[in-house]
Amino acid sequence: MAENYDERYLQHLPEDQQKEEFYKENVHSPQLQQAIDALNDALNTEDGIAIFHEMKLDPSFLQHFYGTEAFLRALEKWAKDNSK
Repeated sequence: MAENYDERYLQHLPEDQQKEEFYKENVHSPQLQQAIDALNDALNTEDGIAIFHEMKLDPSFLQHFYGTEAFLRALEKWAKDNSK
């Protein structure tokens, strides 16, 4: 994960943790890594395509990228396409 932090992400932390040190602590936490691993596992099963369809994301990203990278790229494309 990136060592740099972006203040835009601080707003997603609990109010009493909206500081750089808490951001870094959360980004490198075992809990976040476990969640990412679980998402990777779910996306790389037969259910991955169903997850993409359910969320109205382009499942073709699963052919070119692995797990959460495919999910995030598809989500980014969906956001761009739907922001117009």
